[in-house]
Amino acid sequence: MKHFFRALKFLTILPVSPKNKDEAPLPLAETAAFFPLVGIVIGILCYALFWCVSFWLPWRLSVLVLLSGPVILTGGLHVDGLSDFCDGFFSARASREEILRIMRDSRIGVMGALGLVLTLLAKYELLVMLGAKPLIFFFMLAASRTVQVVLAYFLPYARSESGMAQGFAGHISRNGLASAVGLTLLLGLVTGTRFVFWETVFLAAFAFLFCVMAKKRLGGVTGDLLGAASEFAELLVLFVAVGIGL
Repeated sequence: MKHFFRALKFLTILPVSPKNKDEAPLPLAETAAFFPLVGIVIGILCYALFWCVSFWLPWRLSVLVLLSGPVILTGGLHVDGLSDFCDGFFSARASREEILRIMRDSRIGVMGALGLVLTLLAKYELLVMLGAKPLIFFFMLAASRTVQVVLAYFLPYARSESGMAQGFAGHISRNGLASAVGLTLLLGLVTGTRFVFWETVFLAAFAFLFCVMAKKRLGGVTGDLLGAASEFAELLVLFVAVGIGL
């Protein structure tokens, strides 16, 4: 269970402490198999809150609470990566060094703010259209974290200096990758074979294209790219669910 708690501590702001504080922390790459499980835990906690507030808040406000839950529980980790990605890749500067420098900047630019607002707004409207179905919500959070594992398996760390993804990108084992993908597929099968088939097709295509883009532009991935990929994957899951009529 220590691998799960290490992943939970990294991906959320939940107060998780190791039993032995003197024990050296586990390498992050060894916890990759538990990334989708962390997504499911986040989904359960957020949906429980959503269910409670839905008794006295209007429906659309309740869905807003549901959407805000993962952002709060992750400390804005992935949405921060999304805004940095948009600033760096849509800044009209083509060089690798400029993109990396912009993404490292703590200030948010116009493209970052625009990308963040549009992505969150689209996710909100899609959740409303889907009736905020719990299994789709859980799958969305699990699949987005599995996409991070897939990208980190195939791509190395892009920066020369240290960063959050340094010990993660390029260090994922085959067992870690297989476990993360397998757990996500099992969760999708609970929703339905048609659902998991189309979600897998589109998510695999997205991961492939994102890998090609990251490799070509930066030579690898950073923490910001993994966070952005996670947000885009969540949006894609909801789009596909609406598209197949769920």
